[in-house]
Amino acid sequence: MKTREEILAHLKKVLAETFELDPRDLTEDADLRETLGLDSIDAVDMAVKIQEYTGNKPSFLELTQLRTLADVVDLVQAHLRRSDAGLVQERASTGS
Repeated sequence: MKTREEILAHLKKVLAETFELDPRDLTEDADLRETLGLDSIDAVDMAVKIQEYTGNKPSFLELTQLRTLADVVDLVQAHLRRSDAGLVQERASTGS
């Protein structure tokens, strides 16, 4: 399982590259809309990046609840836990 710091570092890199943001602005308390200027179209791009990283597609409801970068980190952690739990369950059922 990745640490919160590893997830945050990954998100900072991806968000800076994808949305051409200054990495110095990418703090956990940065507001996605007000501080970073992300809009609903950007949310779709972010959902794709989250799915690529976690293997799980965030729901529309989950995306609408994101306000800060810390919220995104929390969402990614939850999706990674689901992926890890799914692997453990799959291994248990196949005896691997």
